[in-house]
Parts: sequence; C-alpha cells; structure tokens
Amino acid sequence: MDYKWITLCCLLTITSGCALTSGMQPRAKPSAFNFLNNYKSALHDFELGHVMEARAKIVAMDKSREDYAAAQTLLHQHIDPSRLKMLQFYLDRARLREKHNKWKMAAQDFGQAAYFSIRPKRWQQQRTRVIMKMRQLRFDILRKALQAEDRDLLAHPKALTPPKQLRNDPRIKAWQEARWNAVEEQSQSAYSKANGYLHDNLPELAYAELQSALRLDPGANQAQGLLDKVAKQLPPQIHLTRIKSSSRIRKPKAKHALPNLNGATIKQMIAAQQWVKARQYALAWKRQQGANAGKLLQQLSHQAQLFFNHGRMAVKQEKLDKAITLWQQAVTLAPKNKEYSKALEWAKQMQERLTLLKKEE
Repeated sequence: MDYKWITLCCLLTITSGCALTSGMQPRAKPSAFNFLNNYKSALHDFELGHVMEARAKIVAMDKSREDYAAAQTLLHQHIDPSRLKMLQFYLDRARLREKHNKWKMAAQDFGQAAYFSIRPKRWQQQRTRVIMKMRQLRFDILRKALQAEDRDLLAHPKALTPPKQLRNDPRIKAWQEARWNAVEEQSQSAYSKANGYLHDNLPELAYAELQSALRLDPGANQAQGLLDKVAKQLPPQIHLTRIKSSSRIRKPKAKHALPNLNGATIKQMIAAQQWVKARQYALAWKRQQGANAGKLLQQLSHQAQLFFNHGRMAVKQEKLDKAITLWQQAVTLAPKNKEYSKALEWAKQMQERLTLLKKEE
C-alpha cells in the first residue's frame, strides 16, 4: 500500500488548538455526511495514519452500498490488524517508560494507546494516573522549596534585631523595614503566581504559592480567601503529603562567563544561523542590560515564527521530515511557545505512527 503524507486539513487541525497534548487525541467518529462513509474515504484516512477515523467510517457504512464488501475487507485485513499491533506497541512502550521513570513519555504513549483502542477509557485512566504522579511530585518539590525559601527570607529582618544599645537606632530600623518590605513583596509575588497557575488549570501549584504568601504575610486576607477556594479545586489524586525539612541545599553550578558578549557578536551568530548560541548570548546580553538586547531577541522571535510558517508550508507539500526540522528550530528559538511545541509533538507522533504502519504493511 502506498502511504501518502499529511494533508493541509491535518495541519489546520493541529494549529487551531486541537493538537495532541501528552499523547491524547479526540475520539474517532464517523462522518456526519453519510456519503463520506465509503471505502475510498476510509482508505484515504487509513493511508494518512488516521486509523480510527477510517474504522469509524466503515462501521457506520450502509450495508447496501456497493463498496461495503471492499470496506469490510479493508477493515478486517488491514485496519484492525494494524490497530491491534499499534495498540500493543504503545502499551508495551508506555509500561517500559513508566518503569524507567520517563513519566511524560509514558503518558504520551498511554494517550496513543487510547486512540487505537475501541475501549479507550481504560488507557485514558492510565494516562491520567501517570500525569497525576508527575503533578504530585512537582507539587511536593515546589512546596519544599518554598518552605525553605520563606524560612530563609523571614530570617533576614530578624537577623537585624538590635541590642539594647542600638534599640532606637534609625539606620537599623531602616534596614529592618527594607527587609520586611522585601518579605511583603515576595508574598504579593506568590499571590500573583498563584493566579497564573489557576489560569493554567494547576490548582495544586496555586495552593503551594498561596501557602507561601500566607507564611510571609499571615494577614493577607485576599490570599486566604483564594486559598479556601483553591483547596476545593484540588484533584482527588493530589495529596498534601508531609514535607520534611532538609538542611542540605544543593548549590547551583557557577555559570561561566560567555566570551565576547556583545551585540555585534550576537548579530554575527544570527547571520551564521547559529540559533541556539545566538539565543543563549542574547538572553545573557539582556541580563546585562546590553544595548539593543530587546531588538535582538525580537529578531530571534521573528525567525522562530518564520520557521513555524515554513514548517506549515512543508506539511502542505507533504514533506513531514522537513516540517519537523523547521518546527524543532522554532521551538529552540521560542521554547515557551505552546503552539510551536504542540505542532512539533504532533508531527513527531504522526511520523512515528506512519512509519510503524508502513512497517506493518
């Protein structure tokens, strides 16, 4: 069977917000237009790697159609055997990856298994279970880090408690006030971060930040009110485990100074298309408040958008490998852009799926 590549309609699907997220896909449904539930349409979907969409069309076909027999042959000799082998492949790999603590990739594979299953609920639950393990661990790490940071921050003004001889010294009072102001600012920052996590539908991380805000400023009524609401939104799989305090703190490795750090050097890197290095230097240049650092980063952001757009064109031209290369460059230049990362994830998964189906055939 001659496998075709991905068409423009697939691209429009992923770039309109329906991209794969941690391996999940919408469940396949037969076409709302009965005339599309035919052998040729199902075959076309199957060749594109849309296995369950092809299966759904055949199952929904009218038995009186002339192509019904050919569609049943396609279903039993090609679609279902491939579907079952793909299902087993993703399940085996998901379990292996989870065993080796590669939870994110395991969740993606359980999502793929759910797509290939006619009873997806079980594998969707497995995917959710792995994701919740990740979220619980992340929650525990954040709570522990915030507790240590808050304890250290609260110690700063207390360290300036004056002896009797300097009890009314104005300079010591000013130092103390400055440090208490820093504590209050950190509390407000934690409250702001909590709202951001709520927007991202991560109530457990919002909970950790609000706890921090109240440790630093117990009188923050706004934070207390939001904490009460967030507590009710915590998923049942997330637990408030006891956090053990630790005196051992790993010191971060010292960052080596970047040689020849200046705007001209960064422009040369951009001209030479050394994208990774150019972004690293541009960010360091911005931290040093270098001249035109913002413009350089904006130029790199524009280049990322060009890579993304060129990747879309590559998909239209049925060049998936080229699209992956271009989208990888876009993600390298703009790692926080969710649209780019989702498109890249989708393309890699479709490439893997098509490769596996081609091997099966």
